[in-house]
Amino acid sequence: MRVVSQTMTATFFAALAVFAVGIAASPDALAPPDPARPLGHAPPCHDQCVRRVRVRTVHATKARLTEGVWDRADSPDTSTTVTTPAPGYVAGHVTAIGDSVMLDAAPDLTADIPGIDIEAAQSRQWDAGVALAQQLQAEHKLGAIVVIDLGTNGPISVGQFQTMMRVLARASRVVFVTVHLPPSYSWDKSVNAVLEDQVPRYANARIADFNALADKHPGWFGPDRIHMPIGRKGARAMAKLIVSTIKG
Repeated sequence: MRVVSQTMTATFFAALAVFAVGIAASPDALAPPDPARPLGHAPPCHDQCVRRVRVRTVHATKARLTEGVWDRADSPDTSTTVTTPAPGYVAGHVTAIGDSVMLDAAPDLTADIPGIDIEAAQSRQWDAGVALAQQLQAEHKLGAIVVIDLGTNGPISVGQFQTMMRVLARASRVVFVTVHLPPSYSWDKSVNAVLEDQVPRYANARIADFNALADKHPGWFGPDRIHMPIGRKGARAMAKLIVSTIKG
C-alpha cells in the first residue's frame, strides 16, 4: 500500500508541475484585460473593420448623423486609457447627450470622432438627459464614453448631477461640458459651480471647460450669444475641446 501511495503522490505532483509550467508559459491567462482602446473601436478590429452604419435624424435641425465603428486605416490618433465599462455599455463607443448647443458642434464632433452617437435636441433639460441615458443603457446602446452637454435651458442641483452619475457610474469616462450664457441669463454660474464641485469627486468624470474658452472669444457666437454658427470657429473649438478631454 505504501508503494502505491508513493506512486500516486509522485504522479500527482508531476501533473501539478506540468500545470504550473503551462500557466507560467501563458501569462495572458492570468493577466487582466488591457482597458486601453482606440475611441470608436470594438476590438478585435483590423483594417476596413466598420461594424455597422445607420443614419440618425436629429429632427430639431434635420441633421443626419452616421453611427458606425472607426476604420483603423482612417482613424485619427485619439486613443485613450479608460476604465473598463460595465455591462450595458458599448465598449469603445462614444455617446454624446446634449441640447441645441451640442447640435452646433455636431458636424465637427462627427468629423473628429467618427462613429459617435450624437443624441442632441433643442430645449433639452437635465432630467430628460438622465432619462435618455437610462434608456440607452437599458437598450445596451450607451457608449462606454459619454459626453454630457446640458444646462443651457435651466439650472441643476447637486442631487440632479448625482442622479446622472448614478446612471453613468460604471462608464469608462464621462465628460461634462460647462455652460456659456450671456449675462441676461442667471443660472449658468450655478450650473458650472455644480460641475466644478462634483466632477472631481468621480474618478471616471472630467470637465471640458468650454465656458472659460468661450469667454475669451465672444465673436464665436451668433446674435443670441448662446449658439454658434455650424462649421465655424466656435463649434470647431468645442469639438476639439471635447476630444482632448476624452483623451486626457
